[in-house]
Amino acid sequence: MLGHGGFTSSEIYVSYLDRNYTANSWEMVVHHEMIHMLDRRSGGDLLPTILVEGLAVYLSGGHYKPENLLPRAAALLEENSNLYIPLDVLAQDFYAAQQEISYLEAGAFVEYLVNTYSWERFDSFYRDIHP
Repeated sequence: MLGHGGFTSSEIYVSYLDRNYTANSWEMVVHHEMIHMLDRRSGGDLLPTILVEGLAVYLSGGHYKPENLLPRAAALLEENSNLYIPLDVLAQDFYAAQQEISYLEAGAFVEYLVNTYSWERFDSFYRDIHP
């Protein structure tokens, strides 16, 4: 199993196994990885991981399966949940965080930005981040 089902470098790699260890939708994994490939080709000086993964989750409609990102992420903030990971923590070390939560929050963050500012303004900001 590679990258929880898939990963992208200069090529796309997707695991297709005899059983579904992660309960994911194979089609969504492929879609997610295709977005990474197109995203990389669209340019940008510095693409923060939280936005890279958030964009792929947002545009593929969920992580592993279709899901309503904003309501699911909001549920992490409910009293006594202790599941929410602050966005600044995710921005610093995305892959060290609990995977299902980090991808959900990143996707919801990108959805919030697009809903609030428009796709065009989000994309302009995202492609113009510098170290």
